[in-house]
Amino acid sequence: LLALLALAPGGAGNAYRGLLASEATQATVSSDFLLYHDDLAVPNDPYYFSDFIEMAGRAGLQFACEADLHDMSIASMPPELAAILGQMGQQDLLLKEQYLDFVTCRRFRQTLLCHAGAQLDRAVDAKRVEQFLFTTMARPAETEAGLEGETFRHPNGSVLRTTDTPTLAAMHALAGASPGRMSFDALAEAASVADDAVRRAQLAEALFQAMSAGVISFSLFQPRWALEPGDQPVVSPWARLRAESGRVVTLDHQTIELDEADRALLPLLDGTRTIARIAELLHREEDAVLDSVRVLGRLGLCLA
Repeated sequence: LLALLALAPGGAGNAYRGLLASEATQATVSSDFLLYHDDLAVPNDPYYFSDFIEMAGRAGLQFACEADLHDMSIASMPPELAAILGQMGQQDLLLKEQYLDFVTCRRFRQTLLCHAGAQLDRAVDAKRVEQFLFTTMARPAETEAGLEGETFRHPNGSVLRTTDTPTLAAMHALAGASPGRMSFDALAEAASVADDAVRRAQLAEALFQAMSAGVISFSLFQPRWALEPGDQPVVSPWARLRAESGRVVTLDHQTIELDEADRALLPLLDGTRTIARIAELLHREEDAVLDSVRVLGRLGLCLA
């Protein structure tokens, strides 16, 4: 139906056809279960964020934040727009959130609520940042001509460009350890600021800004994974169960696509077989199987 509607004639200034084409593209690349659950679910009634917050208030709840703090950030906005939204947020955080929906055409939120009587402290200082573990999927990228510093680009489209030496050292350390997580102390050592309180605080601020921009992630726990395969490697039971579908979720909650070889490999990684035995069952070279398992480990699929 969407493909048919997208064939509708369009004229100058007519955004309807473009909108239909965009919706058709999203629906085509979406999986069946997402299309059914998100787009065709009943009930499926749209609400403005302000309407939702009003209903939450009647239920004795208040807005805490979004599950992904990056969704609240204005760090990547054009300066003039960021200034307006920032001023708006200082006066009324909820109004700023509503206008962020308008600016970004956001149609899906992951809003966290709490009891209306809870006292919220939204101030973030260096000591709070230092308690976390850090990770990133961003990698060094080519810096545009005429710009200074180094650039890191995340698969989600977020970009960090900086000339600050400690921040660059920390980002290179995180990229090298990915998908592993590093403590703040480890990053401070890598950035050569471990013994300097002022520069440690500056690094914490830089990491917070990078997280707000969606370039790095914070966490309070260390997943039980193995980045290098053991004698009898094992991946998570859920990944083994889902291998045949071609889409699995890593221990870091990332969805990845599997090729045909990995679909056959994953169910055998249950901790009962050596690499040699798995190679024999798959009629593949042992070194090739070992390389494949290493890749799966670096993706965050193998259990320690």
